[in-house]
Amino acid sequence: MAATISWFRAERAIDAANASTALATTWQTMYKETERECRLAQLEIDDFKIILVRAGFDTHDGERP
Repeated sequence: MAATISWFRAERAIDAANASTALATTWQTMYKETERECRLAQLEIDDFKIILVRAGFDTHDGERP
């Protein structure tokens, strides 16, 4: 009887571990996508700042690019 209970508990633990792994993978993917979108947005901002500098507008000191 104890072996059967232990087996069921082990199966529940394995299921919980698989679910948490899937959840962690989902969050990792979402983080990577968000990070990529932020980098692309920063590139657009940098391009706009370069256009402003070339057009003769002054930018704030200490900022990129």
